[in-house]
Amino acid sequence: MTKFYAVKVGRIPGIYKTWQECKTQIDRYPKSVFKSFDNENDALLFITDKIITNNITVYTDGSHSNGIGGWAVVIIKNNEIKEYSGHLPHCTNNIAELTAIYQSLIILENEDNILIKSDSQYCINSLTIWGDSWEKNNWKKSDGKQPENLDLIKEIRLLMKNKNISFQHVYGHTGEEHNEGVNTLANQARLGK
Repeated sequence: MTKFYAVKVGRIPGIYKTWQECKTQIDRYPKSVFKSFDNENDALLFITDKIITNNITVYTDGSHSNGIGGWAVVIIKNNEIKEYSGHLPHCTNNIAELTAIYQSLIILENEDNILIKSDSQYCINSLTIWGDSWEKNNWKKSDGKQPENLDLIKEIRLLMKNKNISFQHVYGHTGEEHNEGVNTLANQARLGK
């Protein structure tokens, strides 16, 4: 039977499909909160503390090579799948990844209860754990320097405000249909296709 490990408080909160992935998020993390479930919806309810009536799942990805990038989003709502993508003439990989999340929240501006699946731990951390710390520290990192891509991170966090948005880290290139699909779309967007 498949187990879903829900990490409510940990390095990267989210739902994980193996104990090892879950353990990485909670091991030696102060006051971590986690639990295993037999189905994904119960795991999601545990993390969000809310009854999700309009659950929207979003897959995001960015692609980058030689300073040129692409972003892509796959949105699944009410069993309907919609795809979006765009070309970025000047960017880094992290900007491409963040832009995909930004675009998804612009597209879903009037929606709530959104689960964003990303293979970028940098993005998830920047928008959650690190972002919370940076904001409390007047947008400075622990070394006193300003975080990279701060304008984009601030814009995304503004779009997240007062909404029930959760993140799940997914591993790229593992055969998960929509994650592979969004990766292909991002690569095509980078190439201008």
